[in-house]
Amino acid sequence: MRALALSALTGLMLPACGADDASPAAAAGAVSGAPTATTAAGMPDVETGMVDGMCANGPGAEGADSYFTGRFEVKDGVVTGTESWVLFANPKWEARGGKDCRLVWDVKGAVVEPRNCSACDLGIEFHAVPRLDSTCPEELVQGRKLPTGQRVGGEGVSFDQTYSIQRTGDGRARVFFGKSGKLLGEGYHADGAVSWLSAHSCKWF
Repeated sequence: MRALALSALTGLMLPACGADDASPAAAAGAVSGAPTATTAAGMPDVETGMVDGMCANGPGAEGADSYFTGRFEVKDGVVTGTESWVLFANPKWEARGGKDCRLVWDVKGAVVEPRNCSACDLGIEFHAVPRLDSTCPEELVQGRKLPTGQRVGGEGVSFDQTYSIQRTGDGRARVFFGKSGKLLGEGYHADGAVSWLSAHSCKWF
């Protein structure tokens, strides 16, 4: 397995807040591993030390290791930041033109009351817009082009979402879907910023 620039976290054994949710990041969940760097805000960097290679074989031939990660800044009730979908191509997808890539959405929203999470102290509601400079293959981002010229099935679409966030006194954070209370990812908070990383999953094409 190759070492890559993403990381997971350890020791975040806090109470869960709900049931399953269907969403663009539905594969996300609890994480494991150890951060080794810090960000400008002084938080441990959730994007260090993760490995790929766990999706070489499966129900689909071409595939990738898949993670969701995000970073939000909260100031005067306004939420800004990014959310990313990161893929690490397996050899079979690479042989057909796939590659390690990242699809990034710019996020803007507002602070709201937490939903479906009694332990959460922060809620955010936002609109996310995909960046046009994604490193992922065009068909994955924009969709398959039909003879009519229309594109279908692209992942690079705008979406609206609500998260509930549990912040603890030791600087750790857990991010939950506001609609269902399902755990999305775990990470850190400091000075109005929150960063998180989902669990690993396999994406098959």
